[in-house]
Amino acid sequence: MAAAALIVGLLLGRALAPPDGDDAAGPGRARPPATPSAHALPRGFVEFRDERAGFSITHPASWRRLEPRDSDVKLLAGRGTEASLLVRAAPAGRAPRPGVKQLTARILRSGNGVRLIARPQRVRLGGVPGYAYLYTFTDAAGARGAHLQYFLFHRHTLITVVLQAMPARRLPHLAPVFRKIAQSFLPRG
Repeated sequence: MAAAALIVGLLLGRALAPPDGDDAAGPGRARPPATPSAHALPRGFVEFRDERAGFSITHPASWRRLEPRDSDVKLLAGRGTEASLLVRAAPAGRAPRPGVKQLTARILRSGNGVRLIARPQRVRLGGVPGYAYLYTFTDAAGARGAHLQYFLFHRHTLITVVLQAMPARRLPHLAPVFRKIAQSFLPRG
């Protein structure tokens, strides 16, 4: 379990700022910022904006953008099969936000060999509340990969951000890039 905590800390870093009102930093301690300045673009990164879905996010300029087949997928980009980013935005309706237990159950049922690395974490990316999950999975070819997946609730939209490492052992190496991507998320409109 200590190894899982180390991986979570390395990967998520400051991207996991607690929701407003949670004092995870402790009394009298400063809480680290959840996102960079709205105008600061990480060096070597490009911005993607979707005004209709109401968000912007950055990714490495060297990553190739692909045309998604699903209309809910707003961004699909990656570096070969090693690392990728998928952002999906779908109406969440007026239904209550799903709890951690329901989201976890859905993730665990969603694929072959899905295994949580650590417990889900409450997060705020760009001030938008949600949950972060870190898990491994087995793809159709039998390869083991890892996902850092965020479920964000912006107004009546569920925005899902999935950062993928293939194979899963590349996750610690990709952690700094994944952290910059997550920290760049900003709501728009």
